[in-house]
Amino acid sequence: MKIKDAIRKINHGTLDPVYFLKGDDQFLQSFFIENLSKKYFINNELNKTWLTTDELSGNEIIDKISTVDLFQTKQLFILKNPNKLKGNAAKDLISYCESPLQTNIVILIIDEYSDRSNMSKKLQNILDPIFVSSPFENDMKKWAIYFFKIEKKIVQNDVVDFLVEIAGDSVFHLKNEIEKISIWLNNKNQITIQDLTQFSDLKRKRQRWEFLSAIGECDLEKSIVIGKIMITMDDNFISLLYPLTCLFQEILFYKLNNGTFNNFNRYVPIPPSIRKQIPKFSRLYTKNQIAYALKYLGNIDKKQKTSFCSDETELLQFISGVINKN
Repeated sequence: MKIKDAIRKINHGTLDPVYFLKGDDQFLQSFFIENLSKKYFINNELNKTWLTTDELSGNEIIDKISTVDLFQTKQLFILKNPNKLKGNAAKDLISYCESPLQTNIVILIIDEYSDRSNMSKKLQNILDPIFVSSPFENDMKKWAIYFFKIEKKIVQNDVVDFLVEIAGDSVFHLKNEIEKISIWLNNKNQITIQDLTQFSDLKRKRQRWEFLSAIGECDLEKSIVIGKIMITMDDNFISLLYPLTCLFQEILFYKLNNGTFNNFNRYVPIPPSIRKQIPKFSRLYTKNQIAYALKYLGNIDKKQKTSFCSDETELLQFISGVINKN
């Protein structure tokens, strides 16, 4: 179930005693919980409890959600990663979901969208999961328009496209960028693409995605040109290690899954504009090239932390080494 459909049901007054969220977009998780809380506690004091398997035993968690409040106080329990429960506690949670208390609401959250644990499978047989992974490009654009409306700003499609390109890796990141832009341009009701291009932070982020695209396309000349601009002006190689590693991991996952996105709906710090090109990138790289790239990045990470080295030299050696690797 899409989150918008779940919230629509809640706003119409249909509240369930148990909800099951799948996906690790922190904004969407919080967005759902906040909307449910507003409707559930509309005339009552907020009574929300977070439960974690790191702090409580399985039996303690089950005791808390299954205890009847003698004063009939509304309670909302949020349990992260119930798939970590073992033995009788796991069985008891499944039993509770099959016959839950009607006085409380329990929200179960499994961050990994593609989780295939027994707990996840059993929960999906009982509950209709609500997907809270970072949306793909079209839905991310809808979120961007929604956030601009909240900020009371008028924007055209090119502004939305620009921001989704550089910050569309998660709804939280997108919302944060739009809030910053709205603060910077507080005196303007309408924001144009020209307004955005004056901010060096946005230009740097855009360069980063253009760099990842050039690397993914095995474009040696373009990768070197953009890479040198980034390193010499306002970036460093250590800041590129994580997105580069994630890029090559995604290419590898795609190849290992025989051209499917079984493990694709999870947070990675690359935007939809890059994400949708992964199938094309995977055809341009061999497994040997990908393995070489990941090993090289790991070695650079160690070297950056233990000794001095030139960012520009390391970057150029990485680019030429990976793209020319047979």
